[in-house]
Amino acid sequence: MRRLVLLAAVLLPLVGRAEPASIEIGYPGELEFEQGPGHFAFDFLRAAEMIVNDSGLKPRWSGLPLRRIVRALENQSNFCVGGAGILPERQAIGLFTRPFAYDQRLALIGLKDRGKLLNGITSFHDLAANANVTFLADEAMYYGPSFTPQLRALDKRVNYSPRSLAQMLGMLRARRADFAIMPKTYVLNRFAQVKYGADFVVRDYPDMHRDYRVAFLCNKRVPAPVIEALNAAIDRQLPAIRLKYPDLFEDAEVSGATR
Repeated sequence: MRRLVLLAAVLLPLVGRAEPASIEIGYPGELEFEQGPGHFAFDFLRAAEMIVNDSGLKPRWSGLPLRRIVRALENQSNFCVGGAGILPERQAIGLFTRPFAYDQRLALIGLKDRGKLLNGITSFHDLAANANVTFLADEAMYYGPSFTPQLRALDKRVNYSPRSLAQMLGMLRARRADFAIMPKTYVLNRFAQVKYGADFVVRDYPDMHRDYRVAFLCNKRVPAPVIEALNAAIDRQLPAIRLKYPDLFEDAEVSGATR
């Protein structure tokens, strides 16, 4: 009897204690360098890892091609993306947590010898006034409500054929355009991982920005407690993320839930 009493004393505190929810967290794979938990290359993923580590969830991080990430969002009930822009078309396929970053700045990328075209330039508008300057942009990328009209106004001076930064850099090397336009923090984070980053200049101007809030995007069948755990961890970690990665919050206020 005494043994049964002692066994009950050990087991009773465990009754009702739920196991941490398991969740797969996807992030962009297929890069020319390795990244993953503990050594992510991009600031938004480093911030996402801080949140997940504080969430009480049991994560499995997976580097995946974009198409597999989309399929997982549509079909896999325990799947979230470790950072996606909050856009209406994405709200149709998943659930967003609160935002944890605000990736506002866009930047020009050009070969170093193209930097001379930027002498005396103080805005994108000034550069665009030079009718001989040409650009690369990604048709699938969100450039925001204020910058997109500036691109459209340039008409045939913007080539929208590339679908990745790697393609853009190859086209710049081939002199098929003077500058590419991409998110600033993404470019700087990526160039920090590769030697060829030294071959390019990166510049941004006050009129090159977008409204782009970043959050976890989860399959619609992800249980509500998972979203709640991520939101609570975002609330706790946001002050530390702001201090550690200030470029993700330039000229921005991040607050409130978005679903």
